[in-house]
Amino acid sequence: MAALKMYCSSAIVGTTIGTSLESRTNGTTLASGEFVGLKMMPSLKVASFSTRSMPASAAPLSQLAKCWNTLSTEKKTLLHDMYDQQKQSPWYDNLRRPVTMLEPLIKSGVRGVTSNPTIFEKAITGSAEYDDQFRHCIREGKNVEEAYWELVIKDIQDACDLFLPLYQKSAGIDGYISVEVSPLLANETQQTIDSAKYLRKRVNRPNVLIKIPATLECIESIKQVIASSISVNVTLIFSLARYEAVIDAYLEGLEAVQGDLSKIASVASFFVSRVDSLVDKKLNAIGSEEALELKGKAANAQAALAFKLYQEKFSGPRWEALAKRGAQKQRVLWASTGVKDPSYPDTLYVNPLIGPETVSFYLDRTWDNKI
Repeated sequence: MAALKMYCSSAIVGTTIGTSLESRTNGTTLASGEFVGLKMMPSLKVASFSTRSMPASAAPLSQLAKCWNTLSTEKKTLLHDMYDQQKQSPWYDNLRRPVTMLEPLIKSGVRGVTSNPTIFEKAITGSAEYDDQFRHCIREGKNVEEAYWELVIKDIQDACDLFLPLYQKSAGIDGYISVEVSPLLANETQQTIDSAKYLRKRVNRPNVLIKIPATLECIESIKQVIASSISVNVTLIFSLARYEAVIDAYLEGLEAVQGDLSKIASVASFFVSRVDSLVDKKLNAIGSEEALELKGKAANAQAALAFKLYQEKFSGPRWEALAKRGAQKQRVLWASTGVKDPSYPDTLYVNPLIGPETVSFYLDRTWDNKI
């Protein structure tokens, strides 16, 4: 297990903000409630939300799952309202055994699940649920990496099966489970392509998303994987410039496909709170009253600009030609929505980014009346 843990955490994939907010806003001061692009999202005012049937405690998800098991499927929750009223899909960023613990989350309104090597590291090393299969892999002579993928693929397949009815009911809009290629391949274009094809074949489920990082080397990987009619979750997007490159890769990949495009899906995971973690440090270093007033605002401002870019790119003649062939828009997934600064409200990166044709992570806590 120690070797498996080392494999899971062997690399950190990341990047820095590549485009300044000032260059995208022509120097406009971004005050609270006046973020450039928010006017494109009229549903951002969320006073209409109700919290029917939501548990009042702030218990861990494992406890909440037990509580939600008692809910009738007829009862509505905040997550149902989020989708029904605002057309934003709440997904859950966690996966562990027993995978059946996802069933009450589906009933409560969760519409998809993502995973990554860190999530699986914690799941595998923190539970006895994986021990029997791991021992079996060792007896078969599999090495650490081979054993890791055997464990992961089993969980992904089981989760895909649980969400398949939602995938079918939503006509392929939601019900997806994401599995990430090895972090060791973050700078390897062809190996990432090969890995994505391997995972898609091994999982063999229509509602799996292959997760590929938005590194410079993997932009071409994204294009080629989409061109192979494989659905993709592009992760670790931190800048507007890189996000635009991701969209272009998606569009170019679709254009390379012959025939119907309706079975190809994609989300672009745009990381939010970590932008403030970086910008706030710089504002603190400046120390002026004007600078300090801008703390906690850059991340949502950039996210609003990202959504505006999304609307621009998925409109016009180029997109309309693809849409006629059944293409789905590559929805924005707001990632890293948990606050890093404890002085900020829990929903700082949730409330302002509620809007149509987007995905947001359901946080591992109850929101009650905070939204």
